[in-house]
Amino acid sequence: AAGLFLRSLADLRAIDLGVDADRVIGIRIDPQGGGFARETEPAMRRRILERVTTLPGVESTAFTGTLPLQGNHGRGTISIPGYAPGEDEDMGVIHVLASPDYFATLGIRLLDGRIPHYGEPDTVVVNQAFAARFFPDRSALGAVINENLGIAGIVSNVRQVRLQDDPPPLVYVSTADYSGFARTIAVRSSLPAEATAEAVRRAVREVVPGMPVDRQFTTVALHLERAVAIERMLSRLVGSFAGVALLLAAVGLFGVCSHMVRSRTREIGIRMALGGSVPQVQVLLIRSVALTLGFGALAGVVGAVATGRLVAGMLYEADPVEWGVVAGAVLGLAGSGALATAVPALRMARVRPSEALRHE
Repeated sequence: AAGLFLRSLADLRAIDLGVDADRVIGIRIDPQGGGFARETEPAMRRRILERVTTLPGVESTAFTGTLPLQGNHGRGTISIPGYAPGEDEDMGVIHVLASPDYFATLGIRLLDGRIPHYGEPDTVVVNQAFAARFFPDRSALGAVINENLGIAGIVSNVRQVRLQDDPPPLVYVSTADYSGFARTIAVRSSLPAEATAEAVRRAVREVVPGMPVDRQFTTVALHLERAVAIERMLSRLVGSFAGVALLLAAVGLFGVCSHMVRSRTREIGIRMALGGSVPQVQVLLIRSVALTLGFGALAGVVGAVATGRLVAGMLYEADPVEWGVVAGAVLGLAGSGALATAVPALRMARVRPSEALRHE
């Protein structure tokens, strides 16, 4: 079970998020908290981006509503001319507010078309999942959604909401004339995150005095760690129990082997007095231990299969019966058994026939 959880956690960490955000931080501002009118926000965002872009080490910056895996995403129903929804089909898709440099800042690849510039409020960008779902037989470029939004570009898929889910259809809406909610500044910088965050805070306050800025910054890596928090906790918990169980098994096996040597001391002396060699006698002990391990491993495999099916719903793309994991567990137990057998076997080599024959 511990092996399954560790395998599931490793698979989750290996997922391609669709972004290249190792050097990207996000800092939130709060215009409403500072008493600024909503209609002034688009112009303020432009001025803030122009100032932050000039900071040392900053490569690109953008405004968005939320970073991938951060939550607080918007969702809205769309209509597409020529697309007939199926019965009970949900036409709601996720909307992500993004200024033009958002894709360069997050490292999201442009696959087709172009990224709209400022001053193009009626254009949107969609991802591959959106294009594949609603335009399976034709290009999505130039199509219109919601009667007034033209699709200008198609970008690669991003795990925006949940790490465990397939990339959802996304519509990236321009922040050019949008008031409210696009309050996260995403900054790609070559400098350390803490230094970049402090410089961004100062720049925002220079451009818009009195603007509340979060003291904390966030990163996509932090959201990734939060996304796998439950899996990581389960892996550590079950792994700890597994380690204790393996330790108890090894100690118990050591005790059994030691008892076998003591209980068969007289037999060992007789065999050695009759010409038996130490290796021959040791083979008897090893054979007994191997038989015990064999029966234990068989019972363990049956239990592992049952446990795997029981926890299948908590695993990510992991087969409930991972034979590689089962084999690793069996080998781990066999290794502990070998170590537990080594000391009694060496002790057996020091038994003198004369002493063994007098042993009661």
